[in-house]
Amino acid sequence: MYLADTLSRANMKETGGDDPEMLNVVHSVSKLLPMSESRFKQFQKATEEDKELQMLFEYFKKGWPEKVVVQKNLLPYYKVKNDLYCIDGLIFLNDKIIVPTILRQDMLMLIHEAHLRITKCKSRARELMYWPGISRDIEDLINKCSICEKFQKSQTKEPLRTMNYQVDPLRG
Repeated sequence: MYLADTLSRANMKETGGDDPEMLNVVHSVSKLLPMSESRFKQFQKATEEDKELQMLFEYFKKGWPEKVVVQKNLLPYYKVKNDLYCIDGLIFLNDKIIVPTILRQDMLMLIHEAHLRITKCKSRARELMYWPGISRDIEDLINKCSICEKFQKSQTKEPLRTMNYQVDPLRG
């Protein structure tokens, strides 16, 4: 196969610049964040003060280590390092904003303000935000919520059990 051999040996020249289409995607995500200007500023300020996220910014500037020699709290970010990016002083994982530590409790309250159950709250959170352990934090919050506990189904259905009937040999 002459064509396949030729294409496999053709070198692609690296352009070295940022991909304009990717920059448009990144800027559209930051512009379409479903938050007010004051909340945006709050996130920027909290991100500046968050030691964990500041270390991520350092890795963006200097580059990630070749081997997994990052601090334990940064290990979840190392696993998804190729999907992380920074824009306007905020860090994103794909299209989800990474929530600074100080704002996580507030975000949990916003996620759970309608007192939806665990699955719905996780789904709602996964659309917009991320931090390591978000699922566990949502489960803990809902399991401790007195309102959710009060209105939880009180009579859960019993699982179906098979009955073992013995066949009477005279009746067939």
